[in-house]
Amino acid sequence: MTSLDKKGPLWISFCIVLVVTGCLAIVLYLNEDLRKTTLGVFEEAENEDGEVVKKVKVEKPEPTREQVREIARNREVKERETLKENAKKLRRSVEEIRRIAEVRQSSLVRPDIWDEFLDRVESLREQVVSLRHAQRITRFLAIQQELVSSLLELHNLSVEHVGEMQLLAQKEEVEPSEAETAVENARELVAAMVAVREAFSLAFENLLELPESERKTELLRLMKRWAKAVNTMIEDGESYLRDLEDFVNSSDLNPEPLENQLAEQTEDLNEFSNEELPSEEEIEQMETAELYESVQEMTEELDEAFLEVKAAELAESQQMSLEEARESVYAPESDTGPDLSESLAKNQPNSSEEFREFNEALDQASRASERMARHAEKRLDSALGQESARGGETRTAEELRSALAEGAQIKTKMEVAGTNEGRQSGNLQDLRSLMAESYQLGQNSEGAGGGGEADSTGRAGLNQQYDVSSFLEADREENNPTGYSLEKRTVFEQALPGRRFDMESSRRGWIFVDTWYIIGPWDLPGGKGEFENSLPPETVVDLDATYSGKNHPMTGEPIPLEWRFVQSGTIRIKPPDELNRSIYFAYTEVFCETAMDVVVAVASDDRAKLWINDLVVFQDVGHSGWTLDEGFRRVLLKPGYNRLLLRLENGPQVAYFSVLLCPFEALEASR
Repeated sequence: MTSLDKKGPLWISFCIVLVVTGCLAIVLYLNEDLRKTTLGVFEEAENEDGEVVKKVKVEKPEPTREQVREIARNREVKERETLKENAKKLRRSVEEIRRIAEVRQSSLVRPDIWDEFLDRVESLREQVVSLRHAQRITRFLAIQQELVSSLLELHNLSVEHVGEMQLLAQKEEVEPSEAETAVENARELVAAMVAVREAFSLAFENLLELPESERKTELLRLMKRWAKAVNTMIEDGESYLRDLEDFVNSSDLNPEPLENQLAEQTEDLNEFSNEELPSEEEIEQMETAELYESVQEMTEELDEAFLEVKAAELAESQQMSLEEARESVYAPESDTGPDLSESLAKNQPNSSEEFREFNEALDQASRASERMARHAEKRLDSALGQESARGGETRTAEELRSALAEGAQIKTKMEVAGTNEGRQSGNLQDLRSLMAESYQLGQNSEGAGGGGEADSTGRAGLNQQYDVSSFLEADREENNPTGYSLEKRTVFEQALPGRRFDMESSRRGWIFVDTWYIIGPWDLPGGKGEFENSLPPETVVDLDATYSGKNHPMTGEPIPLEWRFVQSGTIRIKPPDELNRSIYFAYTEVFCETAMDVVVAVASDDRAKLWINDLVVFQDVGHSGWTLDEGFRRVLLKPGYNRLLLRLENGPQVAYFSVLLCPFEALEASR
C-alpha cells in the first residue's frame, strides 16, 4: 500500500493533465470550427437591473463555402423574381409610351390648311396688339373713348377667334357647323376692324381741331402711319375672310394630304427609331445581372420615347415642326441606378465577405428596378395626360388616338378659357365642366379593364356635358357670376394658411397656399411672347433634379438650380434668389377629402401661369404689379392630391406670387 506522503501519483496526474491540455490546444489550433464552438470571449453587457456584468460571448461557426453558395442561390432566386416583375412592368410602360409617341406624331401628318388659317389669324391678332399698345401709350389717343372701346372690342374678338381656330386646327375632322361658326366670327372680326378705322378717323378729326404745335405735328405724322397700319390690317383681314369663306364653301373641309406633302411631313418621324425591347419570354430566361442591365437599358429607351411624346405635344400646341420641337423641349434623364454588373456576376461567393457584397448588390438592384418601374408608370401618366389603366386592356391605336385627341382638345380649351388677356380685374371664368371632362376621360381610361371606380366628380354637382361655346365671351355672363372683388385688408387679416380641404371647409373662407417647392432663376429671353420658351418643370416635375439656370450677374457663371422648400407666413410668396428678367417655378399639392368646387385667385408680379392637374387654369399677360383680384377661376379639385405648378416670369424689380383658394359655397355665403 502506497503512503499518502508519496509525490509520485501527483506528478503522474499533473503530467496526464498537461498532455491532455497540450493535445487539446493543438487540436483547437488546427481546427478553426472546433475552436469557435468551444472557446468564447468575455463581453460586457447590462442585466435586467442595469448592472454591467461580464458574460461569455460564443461566436457562431463560419458557414462553409457550400453553405454560403446555397444561401446566395436562394437569395438570388427570390430577388430575381422581383427584378423580372419590375422589368415586365417597365417594358409595358415603354411600349405604351412608344405607341403614344407614334399616335401623337402621326396626328401631325395632316393637311395644314387649318394651321395656315390659324397662322394668319394669329398675325392679325399681333397687328391688333401693336395698334392697341400705340393707343395706350399715346396720351391723346388714350382719351379718345370711341377708339379705346373699339380697339378693346377688336382685341377681345381676335383673342377668341385665335382660340377657336386653335381648336379647329387640332381636330382630325372639322364639322361643317364648326367651320360656319368660324366664318361668322371672322366676319365679326373684320367688321370690328372697320369700326376701329372709323374711330381712328374721328380721332384724326379731333386732332385737326387742336391748335398748331410741335406736338400736334408729331401726332399727325404718327396718326398717318397708324392709319396705314389699320388699312393694312383690314386688307389682311378681308383677304383672310375671303379665303376662309371659299374654303368652307368647298365640298371638302378635311382634304387628304398630297403625297409630296405626306413625304415632307413624315421625314421628321423617321428620326425616331425604336430599339427592340426584350420579350417577356426573354426576360424570364435572363440571369440576374442581365436582368438588371436590361432594366437600365429600357429606362434609357423610356427617356427617348417620353421626349418624343413631349416634342409632339409642343409641335402641335405651338404649331412648329417636330424637329424644332425636339430642340426646344427639355430632354429628361432618368436615374438608372448604380452599375452593379460586376457585383451581380459574382453569384458564387466563396466566403461570408463575398456573400455580403453580393447580397448588398442584390438589394440595390431590387430597389433600383422598383424605383425605375414606378418612375415609368408616372411618365406614362404624364404622356397620356391622365392616369393610365393599370393592368387594363390595351387600347387599339384608334382608341388611343381618339383619347389623346380629346385630351388635347380639352387642354386647348382650358388655355383659351384660362387666359387673362382682354379681361378686367375681378373676372371669373368657370372651368369646372372642362376639368370634369378631363377627369372623366382619365376615369374611362382607368376603367378600360373593368376595374375603374365610379366617377366621383358628381358629388360636386357638376354637369358632365360640356357646351363648346360656354367659354366664349358671348356666353360668359350667362354661365358665370359677373366677377368678384376682394378687400385686401380683410383677406390679409382672415385668410388662413393651408393645403387641405375637408368636409368642414365649405363653412370657412379663403386659405392661402403657404408651402411650395420653388426653383429658379432661369433667364427670361427678350423678344419672345409670354411663356413661350419651354423649361424642364413643364415637361416633368422632379424634386430631386438639378439644373443650370441663368448666368449669375456677378460671376457670369450659370447658377446651379435645385428645388427649395419654402414656407411663407404671409399671402405673398417671394422666390429665393430673386433676379430681374428671370423665370421661376413653384410646385405644391393640395389635398381634398372629396371633389371640391373651389374658386382660385392668382396674383403675380409680373406674370404667372398656373396648372392644376396638368391643366392650365390661369395665364396672365403683360407686366403688372401684384394685385389680389387679377382674376378668379372656378375649378374642380379631385378627391385626393391635386398637383399645382406655377410659372412666374419676372421683368424688372421685384417678384411675388400668391394662390388663394375658397370653396364656392363659402364665397357665395359671404357675398
